[in-house]
Amino acid sequence: EAQHMGDDKIRNYFRALHGMDRQLGRILNKLDNLGIADQTLVIFVSDNGYLINEHGQHGKRVAYEDSVRVPMLIRYPALGPVASQRNGDPVPNIDLAPTIYDLAGIATPLKWSFFMATIVTILISLVKAALNGFKKQA
Repeated sequence: EAQHMGDDKIRNYFRALHGMDRQLGRILNKLDNLGIADQTLVIFVSDNGYLINEHGQHGKRVAYEDSVRVPMLIRYPALGPVASQRNGDPVPNIDLAPTIYDLAGIATPLKWSFFMATIVTILISLVKAALNGFKKQA
C-alpha cells in the first residue's frame, strides 16, 4: 500500500513547479527584452516525473507512464514556425546532443549517427505535415 502523501507536501510540490515555471518565464522574457532570443537556444528538461497518488503510488520509484514522461522545452525562434510546435511524442534525452550540434551547424560525430535523430529533424517533419494538412483544407 502506498504511503499517504500529506496535503502540505502536495502543496509544496506544486509551489516548486510554479516557481520553476515563473523563473523560466523570467529567463525567456529577459532574452526577448535584450533582443537576443532569436540567436539563443534554450533547452529545459526535467528529471522523471512524480506520481501523486496515480496508480496508488507516490514518488518516482515505479516506471508508470505518468512518472516516465518529463517536460522538455526547446526554444529557438530562429527556427520559425517549428519553434512553436507542441508534441506529445517521446523524445529520448540521448537526442539532445545531436540536436545542439545540428542547431550550431556542427556535423554530428559519425559514431552518433547510427542511433540518434535530432529533435530539429523531428519538429521540421511535424511542421511540414501540419502545413500540408493546412494547404489541403484551403
